[in-house]
Amino acid sequence: MRIDRIHTVAFSPCGTTAATLRAVAAGFGGPVTEHDLTLPGARSSVREFGPRDLVCIGFPVYGGRLPHNAGRVFAAVSGSDTPAVLVAVYGNRDYEDALLEMQREAEKRGFVAIAATAAVAEHCMAPEVAARRPDAQDAAILARFAEAVAAYAGALSAASAARFTAPGEYPYRKEMLRANAAPRAAEGCTRCGTCAKVCPTGAIDAAAPEGADDAACIVCMACIKACPESIRRPTHPTYEKSREWLRATCMRRKEPLFFPEAVIPKE
Repeated sequence: MRIDRIHTVAFSPCGTTAATLRAVAAGFGGPVTEHDLTLPGARSSVREFGPRDLVCIGFPVYGGRLPHNAGRVFAAVSGSDTPAVLVAVYGNRDYEDALLEMQREAEKRGFVAIAATAAVAEHCMAPEVAARRPDAQDAAILARFAEAVAAYAGALSAASAARFTAPGEYPYRKEMLRANAAPRAAEGCTRCGTCAKVCPTGAIDAAAPEGADDAACIVCMACIKACPESIRRPTHPTYEKSREWLRATCMRRKEPLFFPEAVIPKE
């Protein structure tokens, strides 16, 4: 299979999925075109890819699933028997059915998954978990994964010859995470609008940034990280208990996983 161009397609509210994709792309050893579909304005047109493009598609994992706006993100890309590498980025707990969900969504839009990785990054709710990841160790193994994918793709007659199915279960084991408790500003909000600018779902009205649309929010914490006054707060009643649980049970380092066996990096 001939590959002429490498692309990354990222939905990355806190930047860690984009960083993971760059680490993967570095292993291909050539020019890479990045497509950042995080913000709503970036999804106003459809990016089209052909059979000689290789597209690395990356999403964060929330509660073992893709974020509930994933369909809208996928609507901004279109493939034509286009080989895809799936990159699910999770916070050191579990990725569960996210890779399979990503594959099913990608295939609806003309992509053919040939490989995948479940990679670890800093947890958006509990930054102490997988802190500062992806790190140099991650970057090295993700680049070796890309080298293996490039060799594997070159040996295929076509993307469909990969016959690859991502790990996971369908029907999915969990409902999509809908917390219905968007972060809000505490007293002292200056209404600077920074939170509205970084919100990936348009859940924050720039004219009234103190609040947010619970239904639209994916609880990615991008607004909290971006707030220059550090006064935006999560409102979900179980937030602190969830953080405590994550710190108690998810601190042991997990390494990226790779699929299928043919693309597992060699030591």
